[in-house]
Amino acid sequence: MFLYESGEYKDINSLIRHPTASVKGINDLGQMMGTFEDPTGKKRLFLYENEEFKDLGSLEENRSIAPNDINNSGQIVGSSEADFPNRKAFLCDDGEMKDIGNPKDYYGGSVTGINDRKQILFHAYLNVPGFLPPSSFFLWEDGEFINLEEEFFANSNWENFYYRSNNLRQIVGTGSINGQSHGFLITPSIIPEPSTIFMFLWGLFGCYWIKKKNKTLNQTDR
Repeated sequence: MFLYESGEYKDINSLIRHPTASVKGINDLGQMMGTFEDPTGKKRLFLYENEEFKDLGSLEENRSIAPNDINNSGQIVGSSEADFPNRKAFLCDDGEMKDIGNPKDYYGGSVTGINDRKQILFHAYLNVPGFLPPSSFFLWEDGEFINLEEEFFANSNWENFYYRSNNLRQIVGTGSINGQSHGFLITPSIIPEPSTIFMFLWGLFGCYWIKKKNKTLNQTDR
């Protein structure tokens, strides 16, 4: 394993110094996450930052773990390593690991990514009989699941999706339509956050105050 930084290749093993460590992701702050094996051979989650190796454990003690992504808040998502009927998705936030559950009537959830807004892209299978039942992608936020395919692709011929998202709530992915693979971009309507609205109003007040002050100075000069 290597880290490419400032035009140089660095041996990650010499940094982390753990014989079974395998890095799975890095964020903009240089935090690295991945897995390492415990004495029984099960994979556990780790976070490496500030030259410190942190054991974050596993979602289920009797199963290995498979992390997929880390955001710039150090939040890590992934799933337990199991066949899809028994697979569980997790969110590790501030060192605390939790099962994020499944949407109603779905099971075998796994995670494809997380953005800095703590929005998680989630894949799960419909709980119906069959060897490989139909599946859907969801957006998880604050404990709520939104079915992306029902929201944006209802009554269409698109299928076999894969998604990633950014911090502007834009979602990109690939899918197939009439047997051909295509990419897509979803840009939901963006609602300004309270902090953005406050800064805008504060700016308007500042402009008004400067204009009023200049007017007062002009009257004094006369």
